[in-house]
Amino acid sequence: LSSSGSFKAFSISSSLLPVSGEGDIVGMEYLVALHLNDSKSDLGSRVDRHDNIGMGKLGKETFKNFMQEKRLEHLAGYLETPGGPEMWKPEIAVLRKLAEK
Repeated sequence: LSSSGSFKAFSISSSLLPVSGEGDIVGMEYLVALHLNDSKSDLGSRVDRHDNIGMGKLGKETFKNFMQEKRLEHLAGYLETPGGPEMWKPEIAVLRKLAEK
């Protein structure tokens, strides 16, 4: 995954996904699941504070791009957002809506 200058404009580039570390690269064939959360913190802040889908710095457009990416359709998605089951149900509905083209 890469961001093109702004935190909100994420795209999938080539068949390789960079992961944190010293330039490590993981091929798409090794990716089995995604954990999903918005962010309360700015990119590069080195602070991992989760926000609900579409309510943080990433915003709904990023999740729309993500949910409509063909190469990710087969992957399981796991919510890691605040609010627990009461909030997860409406977030799942939002993600499903964003996946529609």
